[in-house]
Amino acid sequence: IFSLQTQYRMHPEICKWPNSYFYKNELIDDAKTHQFKTPLKPFSVLNLTYTQNDNCHRGQIANELEAQFVARLVKTLDGYIPMKYNTYGVITPYAQQRVALEKAMRTAGYSNVMVNTIDSYQGMERDVIIISNARTTGIGFLANYQRLNVALTRPKKCLILCGNFKNLEAVPAWRSLLSSARERKLYHELSPNCMDDMHRTVIPKIKASKANTATTEATATATTTTKEVTTVATTTKQSEQ
Repeated sequence: IFSLQTQYRMHPEICKWPNSYFYKNELIDDAKTHQFKTPLKPFSVLNLTYTQNDNCHRGQIANELEAQFVARLVKTLDGYIPMKYNTYGVITPYAQQRVALEKAMRTAGYSNVMVNTIDSYQGMERDVIIISNARTTGIGFLANYQRLNVALTRPKKCLILCGNFKNLEAVPAWRSLLSSARERKLYHELSPNCMDDMHRTVIPKIKASKANTATTEATATATTTTKEVTTVATTTKQSEQ
């Protein structure tokens, strides 16, 4: 049974809510994690108006418009956090949404970006992670807080959470996460036509302030090694890593 003490993986702003909710603020951010900067904010929540496909049933959830949004977002982000120097990943809770995302990513010319489910991403990390919730009717296993913890703790430099979060306000963990994002001014409502020009509709909302912005060159040459230190704990509850 293990419990994390010091985290070396992610920027402190990404770690802030998981540390508070899952680890009782017992995690210590290694000093090097403050250097994991990009021109964008380390964490952002984008509330979308798109709804899941009409033919979804028995957990086979897909949201094609959200998948198209994510693909265009990746293409836009590439201009600010160059994929030449940074690793990207897209995570979704649902296998059918993974298929929709892979199709959208191919169309956008980014088939090299790994798209997979939360369970498949456990133990992995990327510099930039985009999460596509997909589901807009019911809750299903989006209420599973262990999966939520895994998804939120995969990125190193930048995490963008995308979805239509209306139904999730009823889930305590999600309500806490969304409330925290609002308090930190990291929660943004987007209009249906936000895909038309993301440089105008999205980037201004998620761009870091000048004081916290690292240049592309600095991002490209960052060589901080990511590792995790664990220690045996007396608790009987296993923390997700």
